[in-house]
Amino acid sequence: MATGGNLTLACTENGDSYGWPFTKGGQKYSIPIRMPFSERIKIVRVSCGHNFGFFISLQGLVYSVGKDNQDGQLGLGHRYPNDIPELVSCFK
Repeated sequence: MATGGNLTLACTENGDSYGWPFTKGGQKYSIPIRMPFSERIKIVRVSCGHNFGFFISLQGLVYSVGKDNQDGQLGLGHRYPNDIPELVSCFK
């Protein structure tokens, strides 16, 4: 589990991952919400900065999520917040 600012991320032994508080479709959830990774992606580690975070998969892929991306800290090539984990392609 990791926390930073107003974001908490967690992963389970079976590779599922959760985040909270989380906004989806304009609705804010303050309970853990399972992240929408495919069944093939198993998350083994999470890390957080201030209001942003990263998921690292068993396959070595890195995904980022967060509402704070004003300095491009999500590594996605833009400065917009991202509510859904997105692959950080430079780490492929």
